[in-house]
Amino acid sequence: MRTKIIVTNESAMQRKYTDKWSSIVLLLNCLIEHDLKRGIATQVIYLDHPLEMNGRQVTDCKNEKQNKDAVDFICQDKNPAYLILLGAWDIIPFQNLIDPMKISGVMPSDLPYACNAPYSKNSNNFTDAERIVSRLPDVVGSKEKGFDVLVRTLNAILHSTRKPKTHFALPWAVCTSKRKFSMEKSLRDMYGISNVSSLCHVAPPEGPSWKLGYYDKSVHFNILHGGKNRNTLYGESPEERPVYPVAVNSSDIDGNLSTETIVLTMSCFGSQLYAPKRGQTLPFANMYFYSNASAMVGCLEQTYSIPDECGGGRTLGDRLLSEFFINLNNRSVGEAFLLARQTMKNNSFLTRPHNLRMFATFTLYGDASLIPMADDSFDETTLPDSIKIAVKSDRDSFIISSAIPHDTMGSRFQEIKEAITAYLSEHYENAEIIDIICNTISLESDSDQEDTLYTAICRIDNAEHLFTFIEKEDKLLLEQQYAANRKETPVFNHQTTRGTNRNENQ
Repeated sequence: MRTKIIVTNESAMQRKYTDKWSSIVLLLNCLIEHDLKRGIATQVIYLDHPLEMNGRQVTDCKNEKQNKDAVDFICQDKNPAYLILLGAWDIIPFQNLIDPMKISGVMPSDLPYACNAPYSKNSNNFTDAERIVSRLPDVVGSKEKGFDVLVRTLNAILHSTRKPKTHFALPWAVCTSKRKFSMEKSLRDMYGISNVSSLCHVAPPEGPSWKLGYYDKSVHFNILHGGKNRNTLYGESPEERPVYPVAVNSSDIDGNLSTETIVLTMSCFGSQLYAPKRGQTLPFANMYFYSNASAMVGCLEQTYSIPDECGGGRTLGDRLLSEFFINLNNRSVGEAFLLARQTMKNNSFLTRPHNLRMFATFTLYGDASLIPMADDSFDETTLPDSIKIAVKSDRDSFIISSAIPHDTMGSRFQEIKEAITAYLSEHYENAEIIDIICNTISLESDSDQEDTLYTAICRIDNAEHLFTFIEKEDKLLLEQQYAANRKETPVFNHQTTRGTNRNENQ
């Protein structure tokens, strides 16, 4: 059974929602029951609870390092298939990374939560996204509006239904005249058709008064101009001295969406979360989820990009959004987004500062486990948990683990071994270390989920000699230490699945 963990800060939520917090808890309990029918074991963990966090709790909800460390602890301890951050940045903060373009000082990001790398402000440390992470945002600094958005968001998840790919065939796509070529290229990739000019609306002359039928489309895709703390997106006229008329207002979204709308926004600040002023309508991200969107991918900051660096006249953001959409069929929105991130990394698009900035500030809102697009024959309950490797190492122990559902344990154990071997091959060049660690793979039952979950685990106790070997690449030292301790006090606590370890075969 796949596992999903929803993390939030209970004390911060209680301060924000007071008497309304119990209603949110009730909806979370309903979501746990709902997910169980989907074949997902969901758990809510409060980052500020000392017992749940085993002493690694968050004591200051604004402290970025505490929150990053807490999430890392949960991922290493629980290794969930999906991780959901519940709340806006006043509940669980964005990680403020140093801007590689040195324009804004720091830039907000959820990317570090998706990476195994420890806390840092260096964006170069977070190019290897390995976790499926999303955020369910409420409204910054607002009890009433935040409660309404969160309740509608959770209710939409509870009532979501999968739809065939054809349901998402006609998007509402809006762009500036300068970016029309880029949008058309993305649409061709997303839908596999050549003639997409009729799908692309240019602002101006179009907008801001759109026919209601446009809002009702199941995919909203825009490449427009945005501004910080603004609930308006702007077009751009094609003149030498362009004007920037209003193209879309967030108030126009209210109540006009079809269910399960997927939102792709390449606009500056398109996914920004901020506290709306009195009389100001909600930010786009909040308004979309207030109106029953299922997923949103967009940028938290201003985007600086050079078209055609990432193919077909497109920027990294364009590519990321189209890759996300292409990946969606029969996949969760979280997996689709992770694959899109990994594609950007694998194509070496992150070597330039403006691409790295864009990569770090794009985020996913919505329930990462949701599968909005699927074939008629698709059965979500048969999905196995994805192979996810958790690593914990220090001088006392070196542990690599991966969860295996009980009912698929026999068929997936070899797959787990291959995944662990692949991980080791990526991180250690020497075949000796890979062979020794792989010989320790064993199965352990999860006492909290008895008869439902096993863990494939490589455990090497007293790992100081192992690390000495890694650091010095000294095979002889390793063999001498191993032979000296093998009979009486083994350096390596082998629980082998192959009957004998490598040294005993020699």
